[in-house]
Amino acid sequence: MFSRSIRHDSPLSLVIIDLDNFKILNDTYGHKTGDKVLKAIGSFLADNIRYEDQAARIGGDEFTILLPETKLEEAVDFISRLKSELKEITIDEPSFELSASFGVAELNTQESMDEFFQRADKNLYQAKNQYKNELLNTERMK
Repeated sequence: MFSRSIRHDSPLSLVIIDLDNFKILNDTYGHKTGDKVLKAIGSFLADNIRYEDQAARIGGDEFTILLPETKLEEAVDFISRLKSELKEITIDEPSFELSASFGVAELNTQESMDEFFQRADKNLYQAKNQYKNELLNTERMK
């Protein structure tokens, strides 16, 4: 997908999602509940992406979504919808509201895949450390 976007000079956006307070959730309710949450998030993402998008868990409580043919503004709109719908996810017992922080970047055809990922990851961690349940996109702030 990355190579194709560069070859055809087509937009590609990367979203990185990190669940807020997941360690606290695991410590409070146990790993069994944590696993239920991760499975629910995986299903939620699968149900809310397009056929051509790719979502994956990259470790712990982090997920990525590659959005081909998607400019940054469209990715931000997509994330806004995800954020509001994320609150609707329910886990049997106990009851709690899920939230996540998001980082996003649009591919610059002059960068490597690593640089692309690092930009989205940097935006994620700024959002997570400063705001929680937010999206940070420094590219949009310029």
